[in-house]
Amino acid sequence: MARVPNRPLFFISAGEPSGDIHAAELVGRLKERFPNARFTAYGGQKLREAGCDTPVLLTELALMWFGRVLMRLPTFIGYLRRAEKFFAEERPDLVIVVDFPGFNWHIARLAKKHGIPVCYFLPPQMWGWGGWRIKKTRKYIDFCLCSLPFEKRWFSDRGVRAEYFGHPFLAEARSKGLDEGFLAGLRRQYADRSLLLLLPGSRDQEVAVNFGDMVKIAQKVTDCLPNVVPVIGAFNEKHAEMVRRRLGRDNLLWPVFVGRAAELMELSRAALAVSGSVSMELLAHKRPTVIYYRVSRLAMFLQRFFRRVKFITLVNIIAADIDAGDETSGTPAESPFYGSRQKVIPAEPTDHQRAMMLFPEFLTCRARTQQAAAPLIEYLRWPEERKRQEERLAALLAKVDDGSDPLERAAEVIERFLAREQPSR
Repeated sequence: MARVPNRPLFFISAGEPSGDIHAAELVGRLKERFPNARFTAYGGQKLREAGCDTPVLLTELALMWFGRVLMRLPTFIGYLRRAEKFFAEERPDLVIVVDFPGFNWHIARLAKKHGIPVCYFLPPQMWGWGGWRIKKTRKYIDFCLCSLPFEKRWFSDRGVRAEYFGHPFLAEARSKGLDEGFLAGLRRQYADRSLLLLLPGSRDQEVAVNFGDMVKIAQKVTDCLPNVVPVIGAFNEKHAEMVRRRLGRDNLLWPVFVGRAAELMELSRAALAVSGSVSMELLAHKRPTVIYYRVSRLAMFLQRFFRRVKFITLVNIIAADIDAGDETSGTPAESPFYGSRQKVIPAEPTDHQRAMMLFPEFLTCRARTQQAAAPLIEYLRWPEERKRQEERLAALLAKVDDGSDPLERAAEVIERFLAREQPSR
């Protein structure tokens, strides 16, 4: 086996806030294996705090809408030119790109142009839409590190080297200590109340588009169950201020917290969240949850031609995939993936698909507040229904979380790769 470089140089590109968090944790594991390693990153505050040289805070430009991307195009082009100069002059041992495909495909292409290997850590969910991107993956990516159980199979079947390492949120929920003082204070304050947790997302646009409907959903719950107190877990102070302004319009005094998601998941009886990787964290806490995600009419129409999965929530996709592969279950199973012959997907899930959802989900271009409130009212009104849902979540969690450290496994795969395939210096 070839020797691993003594002072490996890693270049990391993570444009999403969640990717910044997971990449920073991966840096910590890599430092344990490579004490003399050097890290340069296009990322966010978490990668900076992990000790990376971060000449570009890419997460500050995390965008969702095409028009806004066009407005920032000169900035992105400048970042790419800067990255190529770095690749040419410094020749990192490995480029690690994290999600954020619109930008990171270009990073990967430039790295390969200079003969530098590329790892896609948390690859884009092309199994969900945009499967044609697999051609880029085969061309520019040396190996993928996948966080979802079915992804290794999906990529491997299409000729891409892939390893499943587990989901970081599951390990974090096991290992991260909760603030017991904070928990004790909330328990005292709401000793005779039930908490409903609202998680409006990690992107500005998600909060702006979804939080108004989330307020209306929570109001329908509290109108039916006055003992329920909605609490909001904001991703950052900017989002907290957006949330407070919206609450102020209705003179609502619901508490808003920043950086307390884990504690609020632990204390709440149920949750209402936007779609995203947060569903894995909610699974780790076995918290009954409704997923709500509002989009434009145009986006709702177009996704019927591009989406290849029957659910938008990771927890629901994973549960359906496991059930579809379990020949001993004795119950009718349905794959979460549409077949290649299904060119246009239905406008709404079937009744059977709704019954399969561990987290009832609503992808919508119009207000669906009454429908979204209904399962939350059930969880909060009836302890036996909530317990049944928690048991279903616990059963799924036992299947996907083996108790090991997924980021340690990811670092081990990277170490093995570097030992076999060092780039020319």
